[in-house]
Amino acid sequence: MASQPAGHKNGDDDKRERWYKRFRWLGPIYTLYRIVRDHL
Repeated sequence: MASQPAGHKNGDDDKRERWYKRFRWLGPIYTLYRIVRDHL
């Protein structure tokens, strides 16, 4: 089985990292939004 080129693997890691950062940033904001909405 041919091994994948390193560039392709790094590209996938980059995409995953970008999504991880986005969700890590959105998580607290979404939680705060839900709390505020419940108390209004």
